[in-house]
Amino acid sequence: MTIDAIHQAYQQQLQQFYGDQSLADEAERFLLTGSGGPFSDYAMQSLGEAENREGMPETMLEAYDYYREHIVAKDLGSVYGVTLLVGDKITFGIVVTTDGDDGWLEVFDIEGQPLGTARTCMDKVLWGDCQEMRALVSTSALPPGLEAQLRTSA
Repeated sequence: MTIDAIHQAYQQQLQQFYGDQSLADEAERFLLTGSGGPFSDYAMQSLGEAENREGMPETMLEAYDYYREHIVAKDLGSVYGVTLLVGDKITFGIVVTTDGDDGWLEVFDIEGQPLGTARTCMDKVLWGDCQEMRALVSTSALPPGLEAQLRTSA
């Protein structure tokens, strides 16, 4: 399983969720939004609880803690862990959603090796360097590549 295939699997999950929302009427959109987000079917128990952190890769927990400090603690959104099977490969994701339509996504293998970091806005995803993507937390800015994706889809 290649990293590109793993990125594509996460992106497809976002596209399916937001695609369903765009086709839904107002009542259905409310139900979809209230369902917890695009990865809610794959959500782990809260990584904020010590017992749920046992055995989890340190790099993944570090990512969770980073977003918890910079997003959740400032009441800007939420963060949760997910487990997504891609082909025969188990992956862990840290999914960040804001009170708007944007967020972040970090993906790891079961040993904690980073497989990708992305800035997201609805179903659009821009994969990039972890430090560059995390640096956008302080401003909530969208990188130019993601803004270009949004313009071309409008």
